[in-house]
Amino acid sequence: MRATASDCAVLRKDDGINAVMLPYFGETAEDNWLLTYPTCQVAVNKSVEQDEKKLAAVMKILEAIFSEEGQRHTATDNAVLSYNKNVNIEINDVFSQVKDCIDRNHLYMRLASTEMFAVSKNVVQKMIGGEYGAKEAYSDFNAQLTTARNTEASEIITTQNTAYDYAFGEHGSPAASAVVNTIRRQWGSDIAIGYSSVVTAPVFEGEYTRQQLNWLMANRLIFRSGELTGAELTKLMEWLVNVKDDGSDPIRHENLIPVASGMEYDLTDNGDGTYTLGKITINGIPLDENKVYSVISVGDDDYIAAAIYCNCPMPSELNDKMTVMEDNIYSVFNSALEGGKQLELPTEYVTVLR
Repeated sequence: MRATASDCAVLRKDDGINAVMLPYFGETAEDNWLLTYPTCQVAVNKSVEQDEKKLAAVMKILEAIFSEEGQRHTATDNAVLSYNKNVNIEINDVFSQVKDCIDRNHLYMRLASTEMFAVSKNVVQKMIGGEYGAKEAYSDFNAQLTTARNTEASEIITTQNTAYDYAFGEHGSPAASAVVNTIRRQWGSDIAIGYSSVVTAPVFEGEYTRQQLNWLMANRLIFRSGELTGAELTKLMEWLVNVKDDGSDPIRHENLIPVASGMEYDLTDNGDGTYTLGKITINGIPLDENKVYSVISVGDDDYIAAAIYCNCPMPSELNDKMTVMEDNIYSVFNSALEGGKQLELPTEYVTVLR
């Protein structure tokens, strides 16, 4: 296959499919190349060179990332290659058919950025239109990518006065809680639930542009809104937490523990990588099963519904009530902070019982 090696490994491990990675074929085996996806893409502002303390801090981080120990931690049990020939990481079986490419360092690196995609689109369109051959396209691609552009300073949306940690603790992630609480404040709902890896980074103290606020949240988030009874809200949380009869596990790592705003809930750690939903309360008072609550949810359906992950779509009776909104969740979040407004304070939305 020619997807990611990690996907290939999942097919082998979970689905029993004897999949292997294949190269992009050249005219001979010597010309084959393997497409790779960098796990760590690092950009450092050149101005760092003028500050010895900042430069030392950056170098310390880079040395940790690119050391053998750092790369082993990054690799875990995934199908990962190291571009550093001084780092010895045993390659996964999925690479059995491309080992010659790896040995010859025929690794084509895919770099992802808005600029890269825009230049690629521009050049490829000219190739399709017959304006360019391969050599002309390569030259133009290189020229566009390396030509410096004058960019105006981005507008500052807010200056955040307090930093919040991303790490998950006994009562959840402070950064995730602050973001979801802020979204609920802006929308005005009773309850907000983040049902996948909604927040991807810690909240730092300082200035935020619109783009930096968007970077706080994951890509492709779906935004739903609806009216649910307390009983239906409990069913929604059970869908997001409890292991299903067929073994489907919605919480495969801590980032998939739901982030709640406007309510709290207990979670029992079963000790085997699974969790069980406990009581749900609002300000310490048990959830009223008959009361109707306005609820919004934010997340990426693939992590739960897609067959390769959990194969557990939202129950139809809940899906009918939770309407996908046309409003862009990133715009809602930006609007909540425009004019220098602060993120809402984090709350202890979950208690994990060991």
